Amino acid sequence: MSFDRRGERGLLQSKNSQWLNLVVLAILIVAIGLDFTPVWGWLFLVWALLAVVNGATFVLEPIYRSEHPRLFWFVTLFWFVLSLVVIANDFGAFGSSNY
Repeated sequence: MSFDRRGERGLLQSKNSQWLNLVVLAILIVAIGLDFTPVWGWLFLVWALLAVVNGATFVLEPIYRSEHPRLFWFVTLFWFVLSLVVIANDFGAFGSSNY
């Protein structure tokens, strides 16, 4: 399996995708500074949706649906569940989120 799939373009990938990545990174930095955790839930949700659309996800290395379908769906489901837990926690679904 090769890491180098630069010739393939998925959803939200274009010549200017670096700017989208920089904007999201800036939002994450601000969210960390303000201790605003729902941003992570939304990011996990986007990762899961992009994985389904693109057929690839990532943990420590790329996992392609065509090569490892069970692992791909397990990781993608994990991102979906994690996103829902983080977002629901902000609404107090699991008790107070205050320290």
